[in-house]
Amino acid sequence: MNLFAMKASYPLDDLTLQEMNTLISKSEYPAHVDLYEVMQFARLQDATCNGFLVLAYDEDVDQLIGAVNAYDLFGMNAFEWSMVVHPDYRNIGIEEVLIEGLKHGLNERESTGEMAAIVSVANYTALLEEQGYEYNSSKYQMAAKPVKLMDETIKVIPFEQAHLPQLQQIFTEGFGDLPEETAEMAALMEDEETSQLWMVLRDEAVVGTFTTAVVADDVWLTSVATKEQFRNQGIALSMLNWVKNYTCEKNFSSIAVEVESDNPAAVQLYKKSGFNITTQIDYFVVK
Repeated sequence: MNLFAMKASYPLDDLTLQEMNTLISKSEYPAHVDLYEVMQFARLQDATCNGFLVLAYDEDVDQLIGAVNAYDLFGMNAFEWSMVVHPDYRNIGIEEVLIEGLKHGLNERESTGEMAAIVSVANYTALLEEQGYEYNSSKYQMAAKPVKLMDETIKVIPFEQAHLPQLQQIFTEGFGDLPEETAEMAALMEDEETSQLWMVLRDEAVVGTFTTAVVADDVWLTSVATKEQFRNQGIALSMLNWVKNYTCEKNFSSIAVEVESDNPAAVQLYKKSGFNITTQIDYFVVK
């Protein structure tokens, strides 16, 4: 085998995109694993997204045999990355070559941080530990279909700067974020063309928040939180109903969300709203 490795920045050209499509389609992961989503396939031609790939080819047969995709999800130059290797080429050193190329790419971009997002069935734990990573956490990817629903118990409006103190309170209560971190996130969201930060009101009082991000024909739901004093009153379920109705009206294909595997209450909430677990992602960080 004559191995050749290279880096490519977003957006990918059509030929390389087709090679990625072929590689993922031949991955031989279980049917319930959406490797296209794990590998962020829909972002690969997005010129507005800060991302790059490390590509490994077998030049003897002119075939892409492995890839790492590193993407800056929040515009803070901190990269999340995922990896896929053709089943005929696994465990012969391709993974190590890809990770070495990844490290070089991160150094070139003066990255502020990185996290590996690996499908649990890939069994890369030992490999990543050898490469200086340690297990951090796991998440379930869950998905639901848009449905036309009428839920008038809440009102949902786009975030405005006047909402910032309320948003900071919710993020401190729900996620432990510092006020300045929330302000920075809100400012970044204002520049995102495909993402929207929403505020949830009941009787004109702010009771919660969530964020939507459009990826191809799908909507990703993130940062779902209810103000502490309004929890356990059905507001979170109403938010999910609103999103299902909104995505139905906008003709999106599906709604997706990531949930911490050690948060059974959240998992149960999404299941109650019609979401099903599609994939488990294990996250690793540098030791």
